Amino acid sequence: MNWSTAGIVRPVNELVDSMRKTGEGMLDNFTIVRTNDEVGVMSEGYNMMTSRLREYIFRISQMNEAYSRFVPNQFLEFLGKENFVDIQLGIRFKRDDCYVFRYPEFYRIVGRHDT
Repeated sequence: MNWSTAGIVRPVNELVDSMRKTGEGMLDNFTIVRTNDEVGVMSEGYNMMTSRLREYIFRISQMNEAYSRFVPNQFLEFLGKENFVDIQLGIRFKRDDCYVFRYPEFYRIVGRHDT
């Protein structure tokens, strides 16, 4: 077997560079698998991981878009929340003469004139 330092270091540096780019949010970045050794196995694993991360983030983005149709931004602003995941189940509080009740299927804001 003929091993050279460049033959070992180059694929590792490429993998590290790809990992850095992925860490910066570039999820369309893949590394070239050049070897059949441990570095090649790591490169293949990295490529699969990056692909799955991109798929998960896409699905989460779709869910966030869907949830925003059911929990309007005005309601989040009223509650003083930035995101729908900040809303706790069983929420009930008074704010400026309004009460907010959380029912299983919807939220209801009741003002003084409704009581």
